[in-house]
Amino acid sequence: MDVAQLTFANYYTVLGFFPFLFCCKVVTCPALSTINNGPAPTCTRGFISGSTCTYQCDTGFEIVSGSIARTCSSSTRAWTGTEPTCEEISKIHPIDYSTI
Repeated sequence: MDVAQLTFANYYTVLGFFPFLFCCKVVTCPALSTINNGPAPTCTRGFISGSTCTYQCDTGFEIVSGSIARTCSSSTRAWTGTEPTCEEISKIHPIDYSTI
């Protein structure tokens, strides 16, 4: 018998031996951490496959690297993109007081 793994509706994986499939479970990705200088990411369906999580920075900060949005992949059970980094805006765009 061959072991089968089927994913349907981007949510569930069915595991078993053909011709009998006997187990279902939700496909999830690992929990995402809160980034420095920003709140926890907001996710459309938690950590379930197909969910998209978006990041934002605290007031006075902006994302300078990484991904603003990450999606949980059913095939890899991992998040797309990379964790973003927030930096203080005044460090990114310093004010030239000589022109004021």
